[in-house]
Amino acid sequence: MSSTATTSSPRRRSLLTDTIVRNAKPQQKPVKLPDTGGLFLLLQPNGTKLWRYRFWLHNKEGLMALGKYPDITLAVARERHSAARKLLADGINPVHAQQEAKLRATQQEQHRSMGTFATVCSSWRALTDSELKPASIRQREREIENDLMPTFGARAIGSITRLE
Repeated sequence: MSSTATTSSPRRRSLLTDTIVRNAKPQQKPVKLPDTGGLFLLLQPNGTKLWRYRFWLHNKEGLMALGKYPDITLAVARERHSAARKLLADGINPVHAQQEAKLRATQQEQHRSMGTFATVCSSWRALTDSELKPASIRQREREIENDLMPTFGARAIGSITRLE
């Protein structure tokens, strides 16, 4: 026996394969099919297969949803798991990072869909004018047209700062 054969460590192999995931059958109770590093497939009694990542950060357990099989394949689940582990290594809770990313995407979409200051202002007036007296509506209209629209009317709503 050579010295390299005795000192080399066995390769750490993943426990799940595409075949195992595809052929997994539901049981009466939820079943966890483990992979490596906290990644597992949660097999629900109704047949739903959910990817989950169990982790520990600051002595607290966390559980991150990575998606639903077959929408998320084993390879994609492992990629998401790897990205979450990198965040965790930097001391960042991957669940919070995922939530913040969704929030930023939603805000960016709102800014894109809302468009310009004039569009937002028009929507705001449509919602609030019904609560005001006609004289107040006319005064507000004058102020908006004279003071705000010349400066901000054509600008993207997301580009206007709080200071402005």
